[in-house]
Amino acid sequence: MKHPETSLQISIIELLSWKYPDISKCCYAVNHGIKYSDNAKVNIIRAMFQKKIGVRRGISDLFILKKTKQGQSVVWIELKAGKNKQSGEQNNFEQLSKDAGCLYYICRSIDEFCKIIEDNYR
Repeated sequence: MKHPETSLQISIIELLSWKYPDISKCCYAVNHGIKYSDNAKVNIIRAMFQKKIGVRRGISDLFILKKTKQGQSVVWIELKAGKNKQSGEQNNFEQLSKDAGCLYYICRSIDEFCKIIEDNYR
């Protein structure tokens, strides 16, 4: 697949469905304005619309709305492929999340995701 982070996200959602169905019901993906067309004009119009409806840069890929062992009710998960680093907007969002009492993780693999779930929910 062209976007390894998208492949990772698909795998995580599939894993949740069969291994952690109770958590799957509380896990949501965030719309990041995925490119819908090879037509640049269509993508610009789509991006303008998404900005108007509240799509923001830097927000994590997934969030789980479920009370953890530590008592938090929101866990944000930023998916990264390989050695990719967070953008400035993502760093800002991480700090805002932590300041609000949320848990925040950068996840690079299915194994890391399973560890996040086991550490926080099991």
